Amino acid sequence: MPKSTQYVLIGSTEPHSGKSAMILAIASQLMEQGLKVAYGKPLATVETPTQAGVPVCADTDLNFIPEVLSLPAAACLPTLLCLDDDAIIAQLHQGGTTNFTEALHQYRQRAGENVALLEGPAP
Repeated sequence: MPKSTQYVLIGSTEPHSGKSAMILAIASQLMEQGLKVAYGKPLATVETPTQAGVPVCADTDLNFIPEVLSLPAAACLPTLLCLDDDAIIAQLHQGGTTNFTEALHQYRQRAGENVALLEGPAP
């Protein structure tokens, strides 16, 4: 029976506190030891307000970290929710349309990586 992926969540109560740097350092060490690493940011910020009137989840870490670590697309976990004002209000008032229980279950069904490093959002 294959071992399940282990998850590490890196978070902080302060923005610009070094979460991404910590992810890069930990991932580099794990990869040097021959372990397969995945990266994800389940809750990401929206840095580009809209594209054709639709909010775009354009958190720079979502591209930067996989590029620096040379991670294949399969090792990049999807963002579950982009933290723009409209998405937060929709989740609070209407419950949103995303089934987070199912989305989180799919996160747990990962195969092929030893460790998945998850980055928390900036407060």
